[in-house]
Amino acid sequence: MSEQGGPQGPAQGRPAGGPPPQGPWQGPNGPQGWPQPGQGGGPQNPGGNPGGQNWGQNPGPGAPGQPTGPQGWQPQTGPQGQPPTGPQGWQQPPTQTFPPQGPGQQPWNTQGPATEPKKSKTPLIVALVVVVALVAAAGVWFFAFRDKNSTAATAGGESTPQASVTALFSTLSNSDPIGLADQLDPAEASLFKDLNSDIITELKRLEVLSPNASADTMTGTKITVKDLTFAGDNDVINDHLQIVKLTGGTITVESNPSDLPLSDKIKDAFGSQLDQVQPQSETVNIADEVAKNDGKPFRVATVKRGDNWYVSFFYTIADNATQEAGLPNPTAADAIPAAGASSPEGAVDALFKAAQSGDLAGIIAVTPPDEMGALHDYGKLLLQQADSGSLEGDMQDLGFTISDTEWDVSDVTGGKKVSIKSLTITADGQTITIERDPSAGSLTVSAPGQPATTIDDSTIDTYIAQYADSADLDQQAVDIIKREFKQVIGLGLVTTQVDGQWYVSPVRSAGDVFTSLLKGLEPGDVDYLITLSGN
Repeated sequence: MSEQGGPQGPAQGRPAGGPPPQGPWQGPNGPQGWPQPGQGGGPQNPGGNPGGQNWGQNPGPGAPGQPTGPQGWQPQTGPQGQPPTGPQGWQQPPTQTFPPQGPGQQPWNTQGPATEPKKSKTPLIVALVVVVALVAAAGVWFFAFRDKNSTAATAGGESTPQASVTALFSTLSNSDPIGLADQLDPAEASLFKDLNSDIITELKRLEVLSPNASADTMTGTKITVKDLTFAGDNDVINDHLQIVKLTGGTITVESNPSDLPLSDKIKDAFGSQLDQVQPQSETVNIADEVAKNDGKPFRVATVKRGDNWYVSFFYTIADNATQEAGLPNPTAADAIPAAGASSPEGAVDALFKAAQSGDLAGIIAVTPPDEMGALHDYGKLLLQQADSGSLEGDMQDLGFTISDTEWDVSDVTGGKKVSIKSLTITADGQTITIERDPSAGSLTVSAPGQPATTIDDSTIDTYIAQYADSADLDQQAVDIIKREFKQVIGLGLVTTQVDGQWYVSPVRSAGDVFTSLLKGLEPGDVDYLITLSGN
């Protein structure tokens, strides 16, 4: 199954004195007018705490006892530190997909002549956040409905870019799940469905969510879009990408946290916190926000799949990040062609080979051309702005090689996971070999001239006691560590097949990490963690 992923946006291009990013592949700025995130730079693990703190407080299923944003993207009016993510149930892709900024690299100009303070863009930020979040919501609601109705029609798109945007927002207001995903890029919709399916299944098993929870009940949100107007001409990027520019209309988001499908266990444990969260509503007038942003319209990206056009969440992020950084639109010369492999193992080997040599373009090339289509189209432009030469040098300076690889390949939702069976790592003249027995859940590390160390069911208690030192761990904590150890050593990279070739999916790989850790827990562990939290 294929998916559409998004690049992490250019890191450069802001005025002197702007806040530096966390790394050149840190989460994108989002639609035009967003500020750089203040803390963390972007969303967290899929299924974790998707709501930003800027959007109110409301416990979400990802972290019992830790308030997250309400599930309706409730905007605040004051300046905030970071934009929120999509609704609970749709898990936004992780941000740090590629190697972080290397030591000493300073691509952002953080000093320079004083400039006139810019006008506050907070109202525009609010509106743009909502527009992007609405696109994400389309995939969530549609595929929850489709899972219940196998006779539902396939996504159809529209004949023009503007028609796809109009149809998506119109059907959103009508709460028509089939119509919503008819306008959403099918590759992205597939990704959203798979991430939601895995995570919601695990949270229901752990009794964090109620048995009746599904993606279409996760948001507790009603959204109304009215009277959209557009600029006359689209911004044509290439033969499969056009930007539709919104100039007017209203977007109203209403949320009611009491509608969230939390389990009775969570409601009982955190009832007092839940009772403090009240329903909220916010209306954004697009024309007013456009006027406050020097007349620059909202930009929504659409992609052509076959003969029809669809709204794209990830291309919308990429385009607005580029515009915010003051960069030109990408040209054909900026594209990095996809270079897949004939097997899942071959794709992972190609990724490691590119990483070892500091070949950032090679890393992009082995990512899926549908999931990471925006990254492929904007590739060389992003690398140029991210000072790729310095980054590649930093990667080469790490001075490690990976050889003698043997992989374990297993089925996961949407692809194949490639995990370690054995490999050899050489760095600074030292060589170690790592061997994993998937069936036994054991890990052995060996080095020339030294005895091998094996961690398995017969030895892990000794190592836990050794590393816990004076910590007083009760038996349940020890049991959790032992189960999670087997999950951690089984982590890997998820690969997907596109047109007969295999690619490494960074979005699905990160999502699988979170899902795997959830699989290491039992319902009783949640009770234990609730007790530790004092509830």
